[in-house]
Amino acid sequence: MSLLKKPDAKTLAKAGELVRAGQVVVYPTETLYGLGADATNAVAIKKIFLMKGRPESSPISVIVADMEMLKELVEEVNPISERLIKAFWPGPLTIIFKARKSLPAELTAGAGSIGVRIPDSSIAIGLVRAARRPVTATSANLSGKEPPSSMSGMLSQLAEEPAMVIDVGELPSSAPSTVVDPRGKTVKILRQGAIGEKAIMEVMAGTGACE
Repeated sequence: MSLLKKPDAKTLAKAGELVRAGQVVVYPTETLYGLGADATNAVAIKKIFLMKGRPESSPISVIVADMEMLKELVEEVNPISERLIKAFWPGPLTIIFKARKSLPAELTAGAGSIGVRIPDSSIAIGLVRAARRPVTATSANLSGKEPPSSMSGMLSQLAEEPAMVIDVGELPSSAPSTVVDPRGKTVKILRQGAIGEKAIMEVMAGTGACE
């Protein structure tokens, strides 16, 4: 395992190579440290479950670099989703979409849906662009434990070492991303997080689409 700080383009290129090779890297986002693997590689996704001790019935969200990459993962971006994307991306809002059938069942836990966001983090975006594919975005902690904001205690939680850790020090205290499901007639808030319900309701005001 390599432990790197203040990543430059060379570091991100190496991290991208590891992701493409089916390895797992730890990287910072604007909220928490995440476990990054190739979201299209079933074997790499299984490593995430092992490292976190995560139930395989729990789907894993992903980050993408742009709308083109998003559309490679999802069946549809409906008008409600478009409104949320325009208001909150890049940023800590994970949106649930209908997943393309070509995605690994391990990623979606067989639910046929996928949570995606574009992060407001140059490092996270740089990793995705270097890997040239969507990257998993689950927090870098043992399942059931509090997600760490720094490396302290994080590596001791994980069942296996990641191939690389991009360490930028302690992150500002933040909640995880808010998770919403806009596939029905209303926006369902599945997890309260960094973006509050009030902000979402303000964006959806007048549409009758917030629950």
